Amino acid sequence: MKLRPNEVITMINRGHQEKYSYGILTLGKAIKYEDEIVGYIIFDLLDEDIFNLITGFTTSDVIITDKHNIVAATNNKYSDQLYRLKSDFRQQSGYINLENKDYYIEITSIKDTTLFVYTITSLDFFNRAFFIGGIFLIILFLVIFSFMLLWSKKIAHNKTVSIYEIVNAIESVQDGDLDTKLNINSEDEFGIIANAYNNMLIDIKNLIESNKEEVALRMQSEIKQLEAQFNPHFLFNTLETIRIMIKLDKNIAGNIIINLSSILRYGINNEIHSVKLKDDIEYINNYLEILKYRFGNKLQFNIEIEEEALDCVVPKLILQPIIENSIKYGFEKKAMLNIKITSEIEESKISILIRDNGIGISKERMNYLNNILNKKNNDTDSIGLYNVHKRIKLIYGEEYGINIQSNEGEGTLVKIILPNI
Repeated sequence: MKLRPNEVITMINRGHQEKYSYGILTLGKAIKYEDEIVGYIIFDLLDEDIFNLITGFTTSDVIITDKHNIVAATNNKYSDQLYRLKSDFRQQSGYINLENKDYYIEITSIKDTTLFVYTITSLDFFNRAFFIGGIFLIILFLVIFSFMLLWSKKIAHNKTVSIYEIVNAIESVQDGDLDTKLNINSEDEFGIIANAYNNMLIDIKNLIESNKEEVALRMQSEIKQLEAQFNPHFLFNTLETIRIMIKLDKNIAGNIIINLSSILRYGINNEIHSVKLKDDIEYINNYLEILKYRFGNKLQFNIEIEEEALDCVVPKLILQPIIENSIKYGFEKKAMLNIKITSEIEESKISILIRDNGIGISKERMNYLNNILNKKNNDTDSIGLYNVHKRIKLIYGEEYGINIQSNEGEGTLVKIILPNI
């Protein structure tokens, strides 16, 4: 210290006490004042203290030596009989293999001293950890793979079963069976297809039933119209009028014959179910013209349909039953009957209004007629207005149909509500 006052002098010694030997690390440095040595400071550290200090910060084996490889402290037996570090560990930092064991050595010098710190880490634990971890990962991978394989097979099986059910159901529909429903209770695309299929079957069945009912009503209505057209009384009265008019006025007789032939031709053509409003109006005009020749001035009629409404498509023979009722009941207790046919257009709807100044309808009769119109099936003899109302609802929907307004002794207004198409 006297010769090197600016350095920290280190020295490793061994102490002995009975059968026990211990290491002592001595650290010393000169104390200078105004470039003169005024004293010395010396520390003696027992290897046990150093051992406790270094083991508090690492799980590796730590060895402190001097430049001569004399061991000052260690937490494992890496020293030889002369208390020097074994020669196998005296090398640069890196990996070594001793007695089939792998180690990693890190050598660090302590600043301003001749001491060296060896950190020796056994790699056996890490190798075992990596090996066990690798086996665990492989087992985990195999378990996950097996689970996914089984799960995918189950999903594939369920999907295949769903596909077969859908195909079989579609084939059943092709064969005309509309009662085969799909029972696929899942929230995937097959469940959506099944719900759509079941809803489609319900819609098809409802549509078929509606079409059947519509066809039945149409046939019933057309048969009624044909019966009216070929009614012996109607034909007899018309032909009798023609016979008389041939003698009195051949032009009028010719007009009646033309009107009658137009009525018969229009009614007999059963291939057409929907017509333009102007065609049905022309039919009604011919029908009323014949009746006017018969009743004379007792029957007056006026048809005022808006130009825009004439091209609207309506069910064929939609006006005939209502005009027929006006003629049938209007003359009761009335010497003169006036019928007026008009139209109204409101956005997407068209209304055809048929007014007469007949005897009107009593309150009791109105309640009776409204009950008939609101029934799903008609079991009465009053089929004219019911057929018109039901046909319109079946074709166009519940918001359409006919509406009757009447007061006894004040005439009747029948309003036919149709879509403007």
